[in-house]
Amino acid sequence: MSQIFVVGVDGSEGSARAARFAAERAKLMPADLKVLYVIDWSPYKIYTHQEAETRGADRKREMAEVENRVLQPLLVELSRDGLKIDGEVRYGHPSRLLIDYAKEVGAQEIYVGRQGRSPLNLIFGSTTSHLVQICPIPVMVVP
Repeated sequence: MSQIFVVGVDGSEGSARAARFAAERAKLMPADLKVLYVIDWSPYKIYTHQEAETRGADRKREMAEVENRVLQPLLVELSRDGLKIDGEVRYGHPSRLLIDYAKEVGAQEIYVGRQGRSPLNLIFGSTTSHLVQICPIPVMVVP
């Protein structure tokens, strides 16, 4: 039985580096690679009536956009060497959802970039920092 590695991506160059690094490690082990893009969403956000009416359609459109713009090109790039890889887009709290997803698929390791899209966190991104603090599965932070 092969191992499973999960990679959290957010469309940033840092997350793409983490995905490439995880793919190289997966080829050596061997391991299957699961790429997860989490669209940050909070159940506590307050929507206007108009936003609430269109939220379902907006979510589908946003997920399709992420799938086409970020996830599929990355999966194509990483699967060139015959690596068993698949990807998924979900909504939720990124660090918690990465942990839940890793447990769901039986992952042995999680890979993330040191810093994501936000330049506000200079050393570690907030998702990476939170993940490292609470994750029961080994986390590889890729610079």
